[in-house]
Amino acid sequence: MNLPKLNTLLPKKALLITAGILIALSFFTSFYFRVPPSIENEEQRLEGYIHRLQKDYNDFIADSVMLRKLVQRTESLQEFQKTAKKDYGIFLFAETLSGDKDLIFWNNQKSLPPTADYSAPDGEYFEYLANGYYLVVKKTIRLHGMTNNVVAYAMIPIYYDYGSMSSRHLKSHFVYSADATRKITIVDRKTPYPVNALSTKTLFHIGPKVYAPIVKQDVITATMRVLAFVLLLAYIHFIAESITRKRGALKGVAFLILTLVAVRLAIYALSGPLALTQFELFQPDVYASNIFNRSLGHLLINAIFFCWIVVFTWYHMGSMKRMPAFLQGRRIQAAGVAAMVVLILFTFAYANVVRSLVADSTISFDVINFFSLNWQTVIGFIVLALLSLSYYYFTRILFRFIFPAFEGRTILIYFGIALAGLLYLTLRSGNSIVLFHIPVLFWLLVYTLLLSQEQFIINRFKMTVAGMLFWIFIFSVSLAAVILRENKAKELKSMREIAETQADITEPSGERALSIGLIYLDNDFLLNNFRRFQNPVQNRLLRDSVIRENSTGLANKYETNVFVFDMLNQPVNNDEPLSYAELNHIYTFQSKPTGVTGLYYHETSLDQYAYIAKREIRDTALVGSFFIVSTPKTFSQDALSSELFRSEQETDIERSFTYSHAIYKYDPDERRHILRSSSAKYPFQIDLTAREIPNEEYRHVTKDGYDEMWYKASNAKVVVVAK
Repeated sequence: MNLPKLNTLLPKKALLITAGILIALSFFTSFYFRVPPSIENEEQRLEGYIHRLQKDYNDFIADSVMLRKLVQRTESLQEFQKTAKKDYGIFLFAETLSGDKDLIFWNNQKSLPPTADYSAPDGEYFEYLANGYYLVVKKTIRLHGMTNNVVAYAMIPIYYDYGSMSSRHLKSHFVYSADATRKITIVDRKTPYPVNALSTKTLFHIGPKVYAPIVKQDVITATMRVLAFVLLLAYIHFIAESITRKRGALKGVAFLILTLVAVRLAIYALSGPLALTQFELFQPDVYASNIFNRSLGHLLINAIFFCWIVVFTWYHMGSMKRMPAFLQGRRIQAAGVAAMVVLILFTFAYANVVRSLVADSTISFDVINFFSLNWQTVIGFIVLALLSLSYYYFTRILFRFIFPAFEGRTILIYFGIALAGLLYLTLRSGNSIVLFHIPVLFWLLVYTLLLSQEQFIINRFKMTVAGMLFWIFIFSVSLAAVILRENKAKELKSMREIAETQADITEPSGERALSIGLIYLDNDFLLNNFRRFQNPVQNRLLRDSVIRENSTGLANKYETNVFVFDMLNQPVNNDEPLSYAELNHIYTFQSKPTGVTGLYYHETSLDQYAYIAKREIRDTALVGSFFIVSTPKTFSQDALSSELFRSEQETDIERSFTYSHAIYKYDPDERRHILRSSSAKYPFQIDLTAREIPNEEYRHVTKDGYDEMWYKASNAKVVVVAK
């Protein structure tokens, strides 16, 4: 007698039991992968990484033909590119009769070798340099037919240490595995975990890190917990179905709502065990709007849960023809009015989420620009589809109360929606989003009309597919209109920021103010004070003095940093770990001259920039180098950090495939604005008459398929950005 009952309960219990087993196993794997036994694995992986690069370096050194080409600068482009792609630095010094160090080849600019010391024996050295720990391998090579020796250094990066410049994109980490940073650390004492070079020489020791609450999970643990969570949700669904069959749809729906709300609150509270923030989907910098929708991942979960509840409710209760007995007479009218209020508020909330997802996120919904789309776009469209499906069925449930309450007086429904909606918008008249809500309210009236006439529009075809396609079309067109509107708004905002940046870069007042401080930073001053930079105490006082003098009148506008290097290009008590090679590369190759001699600007992105100046300190020979960098405080203080060394097409508007710009300045002799600089990709006018100058600060113009943003920076300057 109990066998059928057992067969009915077994599948549901099996889901729950399996979920429990997976959770238990996940705690075991989570514990295992973060305790000392895993350090041995990290030690082996780290040694394997070092040995692999050392073997590659040995093969490189053994190729005397290639070495000769590199020394004599006769290598082909393909040979140079192959060497440049290596995961470690290669530096070749020529031994000269005078004893000077002559650097004749290097394959990257991520690091600088230590001082070339010909007296030091060849071998393997573990050293801390400007941007982290390196294994330095020195070898002296004698090439056939050459009278002088070649000293070759391999710079194998072990751990990048960015110190105070660490950020989301630029994190201190072990090179062989970013994940190892949370497990191990390099220590200055002997431990049971030595890391050896290829020659078996011990380079350094590692030790375990003391774990705080779990921040990141391993793949096995995360997979187990996700599967357990899915099985738990399936169990909840089957229980809700069972309650619906046995005790009625109302109790089944109530159980599902209460259970899913409890589960959702638990996810918010128990962020540690799930460790959702380790996934990019749950990073707030992609999307975040409020405490509930903290990220795109949280919005996806909320959309799934709400859609689940609404579809479940409609499936079990939406087809009921009769109203419950207690909803008769005035009660059904009260329920209809309440449903109408909920309909209006829910419509505005739905529209706000759709708008926010497009306007307040880094997700690209620009389907015209196919290559800007990514996996985040796919998730975004899934969320929009879930929200639309939820809205459709939820509003149908609401109309199940609204239409009977106003039966025979349908006009009152439209009047009530319009009146209540306008009253709500009036109360929020100071909010800019009201302009967005007005067309949304009109859309709701049209939607109500279509839904009320659905039986005439669709049902006469007696095809369920026709109805489905009809509503898919309605929501697709509606969502497309919102997406296009918000994409346009985002694009115009971006063009405004680019125009303002170009105006700031070419603003002579800022350049002149910065040049005032550069006047006294001549060779005599820097040479006389170079020893003070080498003194830790006097260094701080001198740097503060230089910064104060350089930013006179601009202290609130610019963040200024000073970088000093000795004759060997080694840092001298610098606060930031930027190397000479990095700064010199920016100054020499990535910066453009301003109107002030010796002052350059570097565009770190299309709408961000920094000023940079360089001085070489000389006596009879080179003594050192001096850089001063001023970054507008509205931008990131680490604007020159390595994370921003993107391709020039991304950061340089002159090479941008998307944007073009022109700067017009007023010429009193010509009595009109003359084109002073522009991108060659767009045919800008060579001058502007007084009638063409915009009266307002910004003007958007569409011309021949291009968008133009006109920015009137002043009466004497106009910037035009075209896309």
